[in-house]
Amino acid sequence: MLRTVYHLQRKARWHSGNVALAVCAGAMLAIGLGFLVAAGWMLLAQQFSALIANYVIALIFLGLAAVLLLIRRIRPAPQVPSLDAQLRAEAAAGRSSPPQGEFPALIEAFLFGINTYVQLKNRPRRRE
Repeated sequence: MLRTVYHLQRKARWHSGNVALAVCAGAMLAIGLGFLVAAGWMLLAQQFSALIANYVIALIFLGLAAVLLLIRRIRPAPQVPSLDAQLRAEAAAGRSSPPQGEFPALIEAFLFGINTYVQLKNRPRRRE
């Protein structure tokens, strides 16, 4: 399966962003649980003082973590075109590689066609 460096970088960027959101959400969950534990302890130790502030902070962190996890789940994966579609788009735009001059133009075209066939022969074509 051949893919260009651009598409691999794009997919890697998406996965790194996904991991960063998960790490931030995990950190906020840990902080929120820490505040909830502290607030629960204070509830047993004292009656209603700094306790309400602890619960509010804990709920804020837990809410932010839930939002980040929801964004991470909803965020779509990048659509990477197949090699066939990419080659066809480049050919339609006129950006195909020009002959290098090692062989006559007809043989260059023939070798380019064989090379393209070898790259695409095992890839199933999608009907559009």
